[in-house]
Amino acid sequence: MNNDKTTIEQALLEEGEPFAAAKRERFWTNAGLKLPLYPVGSDAVLAMVDGNGYVCDRGLLLELLDNGTIPVVRESDAPRWSALNCFHLLCQLEGRRRWKPFSTMHRFKFNAAELAQLDAEAVGRATCFDDLEQFDVESLLIFMQDANDQSVRETLRVAVIAKLKQAGAL
Repeated sequence: MNNDKTTIEQALLEEGEPFAAAKRERFWTNAGLKLPLYPVGSDAVLAMVDGNGYVCDRGLLLELLDNGTIPVVRESDAPRWSALNCFHLLCQLEGRRRWKPFSTMHRFKFNAAELAQLDAEAVGRATCFDDLEQFDVESLLIFMQDANDQSVRETLRVAVIAKLKQAGAL
C-alpha cells in the first residue's frame, strides 16, 4: 500500500515540476541569479530566497525537511531541491510571514503591529509593547482566540511572537 502512495505522490510531483520551474524563474532573476538546472543545493536555495526578501536560514530549511513539510530528495545526505520543492519553500515562507524587515518587496504586507515591532527592534527594543511582561503566552492566546477584530488578533499574534522570542523559544 505504501508503494502505491509513493508512486502516486511521485507522479504528481513529476507532473507539477515543469509548471513549478516555469513559475519560479522570476524568483531566480529577482535575486540576480542565473536560472538553475534542477535539482539545486541548499546554498542556491538560500541565496534565491534571500534575494527575494525572505528571512530563512539553514536551520529553518532543516526543520522543514526533517519534519516532512517539504519532501526533498537527498543525495549523499545533501538535500537536492527540485523546482516544486523551491515553490513549496516560498509558499511556507510567505505563509509564515517570513519577510525581511523593511523589505521593499514585502513592506506592504506587514500589518500595523508588525511595523511597530520592526520599528522597536530597529532602535534596540525587544518589543513595541510597554506592558508585555504583564501577560503570559497562555493569556495572550486566549485573548487572541476570543478577539472578533482582525487587527486585535494581529496585534496579539505579534505579542505572542515577542513573548516567545523573549523566552528563547523562537
